[in-house]
Amino acid sequence: LAVYAVFAAFQFTYLTGLAGLPAELTYSEYAVRGFQELCAVAAINFIAFGICLAYTKESPALRPALLALLGATALLLLSALYRLVLYIRAYGLTINRILPLWFMLFLLAALVLAAVKLYRPKLRLIRLLAGVLVAWYLCLSALNLDAIIAKSVLADAARKGGLTDRNADFLRYELSADARG
Repeated sequence: LAVYAVFAAFQFTYLTGLAGLPAELTYSEYAVRGFQELCAVAAINFIAFGICLAYTKESPALRPALLALLGATALLLLSALYRLVLYIRAYGLTINRILPLWFMLFLLAALVLAAVKLYRPKLRLIRLLAGVLVAWYLCLSALNLDAIIAKSVLADAARKGGLTDRNADFLRYELSADARG
């Protein structure tokens, strides 16, 4: 947790994007880097969380420390979400932007359930997360993603005063016929 605090103190403006897009990065690079950082840290934190729950004795400091670990993960998740939103605002939705967004929302649900596990020890977290993942996937499968992307591109064109040739070609050639739905 101390390492997180030092890291966050030095990287606060970069992580939050409050100073805007870093000069040396494109929106794409900024969002991809945020997603990669999130995946690496979330994996480490969830493994540490699971090991601590499984192999440490209950103590007065354990629950607050694990909550702080989940909180640090949540802050990184919010940072990555913010970067992805900046990217989507700049360039619109694509399937390659929807899928990381979907995964980040799943991670948010996993964080909430992990926090609940701290107060309900009998909760079967892995089984519950597997069920949530399946439900999350089924919901994603039920959506007409091409139609959502097309509506996003058209709304962006309306805001900007017209459809660019690139976006028109994207709508014509990249999306399925379902996009008209």
